[in-house]
Amino acid sequence: MATNLLFIRRMVRDRLGHPMHDDFFTDPLIDANINLAILAVEEEHRWPWNQTRVVVTFPAGADFLPLPADWRATKAIVRDLYDLGELTPYDLDRLSSHQVGPPTHFTIIDDTIRFAPPGGSETELIHYYYRAPKLLSVDEDTIRMPSQHVGTVVAKACQLCSVREDDRPSAESHMIEYMAGLERMRKDVRPTTRPQQKRIRPGNWV
Repeated sequence: MATNLLFIRRMVRDRLGHPMHDDFFTDPLIDANINLAILAVEEEHRWPWNQTRVVVTFPAGADFLPLPADWRATKAIVRDLYDLGELTPYDLDRLSSHQVGPPTHFTIIDDTIRFAPPGGSETELIHYYYRAPKLLSVDEDTIRMPSQHVGTVVAKACQLCSVREDDRPSAESHMIEYMAGLERMRKDVRPTTRPQQKRIRPGNWV
């Protein structure tokens, strides 16, 4: 279930203990800190809810495609179940000057994805990438992460607000909760089927 900006703002106010019509912590100020908190959380990890894919047509004779507007980082580019290799711009230039055929490699440069070698015919590619953080501006805007992790954003927003009013003890408390929330998020997305805690039988040791 998605959580919107209005609900997150109320959570921040409740945690800070400030009324809705506070003269110091106005809605725009709290919203700005919520967005800063979202940016902070998104910088901590490549979260799976930011992954997406887009199917693009690579025109015949072309050697580049524009990056998607919400692009943050490329995970993979696939052609006919074949993963294209990623090179530096220098290495790609050397490769493209000696070969012709369907693209086998790519690089990211100047807001474009450049390919080598240049394609001789139209080719379908699948671009898997991480999206840039989604910021919230109106009450109905929903955060991209699952609702069970929204408390981490709230804790960080409260920490930023407490720093603004120079309430250091509260800021430290919110920061502790924020760091604990990040750890829970990392555990939730960790790719493992084993239990997260070691189970030791009585009388044994590790």
